[in-house]
Amino acid sequence: MLLLLIAVPLIILAGVAHSILQAYAPSNVLIRHVRAARSTVRMAIGLGGLAFGCALAVQEIDRAIGAGAPSWLNLVVLVLAWDAIKFTVMACLTSLESAVERIRIITVGLAHPWFRGTRRAKGVERIAGSSRAAPRRPVTGVSNVAADTRRFPARGVLWPTTVPEERGWGPIATHSAIEWTEVTWNPVTGCDRVAAGCDNCYALTLAKRLKAMGAEKYQNDGDPRTSGPGFGVTLHPSSLDQPYRWRSPKVVFVNSMSDLFHAKVPLDFIRDIFDVMRETPQHTYQVLTKRAHRMARVADKLDWPDNLWMGVSVESLEVVDRIDHLRATPAATRFLSCEPLLTALPGLDLEQIDWVIAGGESGPHARPMDPEWVENIRDQCLRADVAFFFKQWGGRTPKANGRELDGRTWDDMPALAAGA
Repeated sequence: MLLLLIAVPLIILAGVAHSILQAYAPSNVLIRHVRAARSTVRMAIGLGGLAFGCALAVQEIDRAIGAGAPSWLNLVVLVLAWDAIKFTVMACLTSLESAVERIRIITVGLAHPWFRGTRRAKGVERIAGSSRAAPRRPVTGVSNVAADTRRFPARGVLWPTTVPEERGWGPIATHSAIEWTEVTWNPVTGCDRVAAGCDNCYALTLAKRLKAMGAEKYQNDGDPRTSGPGFGVTLHPSSLDQPYRWRSPKVVFVNSMSDLFHAKVPLDFIRDIFDVMRETPQHTYQVLTKRAHRMARVADKLDWPDNLWMGVSVESLEVVDRIDHLRATPAATRFLSCEPLLTALPGLDLEQIDWVIAGGESGPHARPMDPEWVENIRDQCLRADVAFFFKQWGGRTPKANGRELDGRTWDDMPALAAGA
């Protein structure tokens, strides 16, 4: 009876909180927590029944065999019953705590612009290499480019620092934590690993997390041998008009969550992206690829805008040939990204290269970078009069060891597009 008096009100409260959250929760992130809380309540009810059954069993055993019942049997049943009762009460309390926390999130978060409403995305998003079209659904997931997040005042819940115009509250870009750009734009998401530089891909890890959070753009799984959950190459035509609506000039990293020259990205869609760049000359666009062979092969089939900076990843000596493919393009500005830097790169041919970025790997499995490798690249840039940008030393987190080299930061960049 005492168990019922404690458990039933708690279960009712958790159920009411669940109903409130189902009605007002603004994102799939909260819905997932709601479902987890509901599962906990169900488990608590089941365990409560088990505890009640154990208690009845003790009574029936006593009645059946009276005082002659073995003491050890009574002891075992009582211990099981007590553990079940204790676990049931704790599960109910956990459910209530979870519900209260979610309600607090809503109460605090309703003042945040992210909660001002949603609308349907324009166009139809397509899975690359397939004629299948994804259904048009309200945009209720996280930001379409959620590389930069901060923790809301609730345990473990991630919210975007800025929210794109798909939220329905104005043409605002998604700001990036990447030091050499301002915003990111992802008309394509998903990729496949092709080189050693991809081994600890941040985008692959992030896509898995975004898929679990219900992000619209990350529901197509890639090949598990080279890609992963939420990281299948997917085209997003609805994102093509995003740069037109930005109120001020931006420095834009294109496809931070993909590779524009991936084999599954049709040439026509690449042309569409180039057209957007050309028609928004106030912005400076940065495109980075590891698929330099395809880039060079289709270069003459593209109309290259002047406000495009084209770059290739050069993380080790094994891939320095990408620089020659980059030089073969008519890009107005060419750059190298030596990040994550995995080997020394002596004797780089920096002819017709305008910018070099260098940096160490970050993450729990970060590979170490020798300071002499960075210093050598910096010195080569100085001799060739090429802008040099040192992004980070790397470590478990991007900021773990700072970004100073020889007592200062190196933030040189080429000239931006007019108005940027």
